[in-house]
Amino acid sequence: MNKASLPELVPGVAMAVTTYLYMYTWVYTSEVNGKRIREKYLQAILRQEIAYFDDVGAGEVATRIQSDTRKSYWTIQRWMVG
Repeated sequence: MNKASLPELVPGVAMAVTTYLYMYTWVYTSEVNGKRIREKYLQAILRQEIAYFDDVGAGEVATRIQSDTRKSYWTIQRWMVG
């Protein structure tokens, strides 16, 4: 490597590092928000009257939480990407 390529190498490395930090921040915040959404959703389901669970099984509740939070995650991701 010669000194002429150094001015191009430094910004390239800096861009790679900042891109990694940017992506890490978005992934971390999306995971935290996803966890928060799942917790709030579960709290809302548990506040239902007990008769609600006569028609809906425990497996269906868990599946519904997972599928609905996945849908909201993809919606938020598409909104952020543009």
